[in-house]
Amino acid sequence: MNACPREPEVVDAVMRGNWQQAPEALRELRAHAASCAACGELVTLAQALREDHAVVCRAADVPAAGTVWWRATIRARAEAAEKAVRPITFAQGLAGASLAGVAAAFAGIAWRTFPSLPQPDPLVMLALGLGVCIVIAPLVLVFALARD
Repeated sequence: MNACPREPEVVDAVMRGNWQQAPEALRELRAHAASCAACGELVTLAQALREDHAVVCRAADVPAAGTVWWRATIRARAEAAEKAVRPITFAQGLAGASLAGVAAAFAGIAWRTFPSLPQPDPLVMLALGLGVCIVIAPLVLVFALARD
C-alpha cells in the first residue's frame, strides 16, 4: 500500500479529537479518508491509540506534589553527597598508594643499611610483592567502592 501525502493532516485531526465533530474544515478531509484506503486505516489506528491514551491517562496514579518535591530533594542531596565524596576517595587511594611506596622504599633502605639482615632473593621479593598485592587489592576495592 502506498503512503498518502495527506496522512499527516489525518493524524493531526484525529489526535486533536475533533474528527467525529466534523467542522467545516474537516469535511473534505473526512471524505478523503473515506475514499483513501491508507488514510482510512490510519484513522482507525489513530482513534484506537487516542482512546488508549485517554484510558491510560485516567488510570495514571500521580503522586502528590509534596511527595514529588520530597523525593527530588532527597535525590539531589544524595547526588551532591556522592559528588563531594569522589575527590576524597581519590585522595585516600592516592595516600594509601603513597604510603605503600614509602614503606617499600624504607624496607629497601633498611636491608641495604644493615648488612646483618639476610639479603633476599629478588624472585622471592617479587613473589612476596605480588602476593601482598593480590591480598590487599580486593580489600582496597571493597573500601573504595563501599557505599554507606
